[in-house]
Amino acid sequence: MKLQNIRLQNFRSYQDQTFDFNEGITIISGPNASGKTNLLEAILLLCCGQTYRTSDIQDLVNKNSEWARIDGQFTKSKRVLKIKDSKKTFIIDDKEIVRFQSKYILPTVLFEPSQLQLLTYSPEMRRSLVDDILNQVNHEFVIVKKQYSQALRQRNSLLKTNNIGLIKSQIFAWNIRLSELASQYVQYRLKIIEEINKTLSNDYSEIAGTEHLVEIKYQSATDLSTYASAVLHALDNNLEKDIARGFTGSGPHRDDIIIGINQKPLKTGASRGEVRTTLLAIKLAESYVIEKVSGIKPMLLLDDVYGELDYSRRNKLLIATQKYQTIITTTQKNNSHYSINFK
Repeated sequence: MKLQNIRLQNFRSYQDQTFDFNEGITIISGPNASGKTNLLEAILLLCCGQTYRTSDIQDLVNKNSEWARIDGQFTKSKRVLKIKDSKKTFIIDDKEIVRFQSKYILPTVLFEPSQLQLLTYSPEMRRSLVDDILNQVNHEFVIVKKQYSQALRQRNSLLKTNNIGLIKSQIFAWNIRLSELASQYVQYRLKIIEEINKTLSNDYSEIAGTEHLVEIKYQSATDLSTYASAVLHALDNNLEKDIARGFTGSGPHRDDIIIGINQKPLKTGASRGEVRTTLLAIKLAESYVIEKVSGIKPMLLLDDVYGELDYSRRNKLLIATQKYQTIITTTQKNNSHYSINFK
């Protein structure tokens, strides 16, 4: 499903403006703070029902208005988002949607500059990189992740009661539940990492212009071959430590994702260009996985993507993304593709 046009009313910096998009690559060029990222955010909201830029819905409304509206015309669907009084209301094909469920998601792959930190900063950010892909392609994973998070909160809440008798009488049941869900959770992660790795080296090499080995590895203090029993054993053995710190120290929420080029982890000293190229390669691999699993070509939203990429890598990126509807923002002028130019 391709996005044909979008109208923004009182959304962020816009009062009332309409944009048309090409079925292939659309390049949005203009100076910083001209509204390019706001436009991508509006597209993401229509496709996925949420934004990565704020937790306060009212931030999306132009400061001079009390409401905002986004209308998007796709090849086979029309979508509307209304925002008022910090509430979102979606209308999909003239039907009001009370809750934006996963079945309404239009597959979308987002690159935005702050994601570069995902590869080299905290394990939590790298875990989210993998989990966000799973959220789009596997509804069963979404259920398992929610159940695991709920069980983890319950166990952590029990740890904080300071009632040793109560903890010891109830903790084993939560250990069993948590370890079972943990095993399912990790299996989903391992399978999606395996799929990404099938094309990751080739994707990176195509953009870089030279051959490289790029791979994602799953790192855990827990034995992956017997994850459920190993987590259960760790939960039992580390109960006193968990009580002292007030949270659970073993499980998928503590594991790490290691990304390396030519068997060297990125976080140990890759250049900015290597980090950006790696993230772009992961986004391309994500696109292939989404298409393979869902049968639907995702839309690519690439925000300020050209930084630290030389002319050759930019051209190779355009070649690699041309099979998808791709919307790119940049501060540089472009004459080779369908363009929207901001002043």
